[in-house]
Amino acid sequence: MSQLLCQIVVQHDYIGKDILSYEHGSYYKEYSGSNKEEFFSLGGEHYCTGFTIGTYPNDGYASYNLSGKYSYISGKAGNVDNTNYSVSYVFYGDGELIDVIDIKGGALPIDFEIPIEGVKQLKIVADQTENYGYAVGFADVVLSTIRPSMFMMKMA
Repeated sequence: MSQLLCQIVVQHDYIGKDILSYEHGSYYKEYSGSNKEEFFSLGGEHYCTGFTIGTYPNDGYASYNLSGKYSYISGKAGNVDNTNYSVSYVFYGDGELIDVIDIKGGALPIDFEIPIEGVKQLKIVADQTENYGYAVGFADVVLSTIRPSMFMMKMA
């Protein structure tokens, strides 16, 4: 009797740790997780990997070279604790609109999962007219070759 073994190879990298922005506004800060004393908080939870970003296009943007290696980007997004702003973030892949995430003032952070199959350049841009510094955080942002929600179901 023969047995078929199937191995799934999943590539995943973290923005802020493995993949860094090559161009960004002045209100952008990456968190690599290497220093547990350096973190940001969303909804009362501390995060050591990800990034914080401004709320208007001139300073609230970041670009990443993904080399077409990933299929999904996922994570949490929300107001950094003690801030309360509503703002949208527009995701562009190779100059084309991919998706929009709406951050609601006073709300808990939201989970997001966006397909980015074959995207070489990812750009995230704030769509707001006023700037509030490092007001929004993107936590545990993972780039992966398999849909994260599917991977979690297979692991369960």
